[in-house]
Amino acid sequence: MDYNFITTRFAQLLDKDEAKLIFEQAEKHLKDQIDTSQLIGTKTTTLLTVVSGLLIGMVGFGISRWSTSGFDSLILTTICGAIYLYVITRKLLENLKPRLYQSIGLHPRAMFKDSLINERNSSYRLKAIYINEIIECQKRIDFNNNTNDKRWERFSLAVRLVSYAPPIFLGLYLIIQFTKYFPIRVHRMFWASRKFLNLGSSFTSSLQIVASMESICPIGSS
Repeated sequence: MDYNFITTRFAQLLDKDEAKLIFEQAEKHLKDQIDTSQLIGTKTTTLLTVVSGLLIGMVGFGISRWSTSGFDSLILTTICGAIYLYVITRKLLENLKPRLYQSIGLHPRAMFKDSLINERNSSYRLKAIYINEIIECQKRIDFNNNTNDKRWERFSLAVRLVSYAPPIFLGLYLIIQFTKYFPIRVHRMFWASRKFLNLGSSFTSSLQIVASMESICPIGSS
């Protein structure tokens, strides 16, 4: 990104108080981004608690049913649902990993440099420090904004996946139920068609026999 937005012309036109005002506004925006990061963490933790509870409950139900009723279509649906919820959990855990944010302020050690404090800049030193910090604040704002955007994107994706869960689970169950009985129905249709074809071939054979008999001994001949 271009951080040369404070040109020589602007630097000359700004006075000390104006530079201070701009710096204070930049600090407020930077602080707001830090607060936003904490809000994302809180929302993610809340959603993670809900999804983890659903995942644990689903796994417990699957184990209990398998041990009592054996493997069936409902258990297969439960396994697929648990995998789906686990993927959401991983997304949310990714959002809770420690993130490097650039905070407000500057280390005092960084201020005591000959290039920053010297006799030549004594008349405009404070304004120069403000201008330098305005540029640094813009860099921190851009960095933190990029980090927050990625975390919001992951959280929004997790929320959408959770909202899709009920119809997806229902669809999985219906598909599994359909595929469970589909081979039986196909098998029955296959044997019914074979019987029909066998009946048709028998009828055709009978007609051929009758036709051959007529050719040998025509009906009505003396």
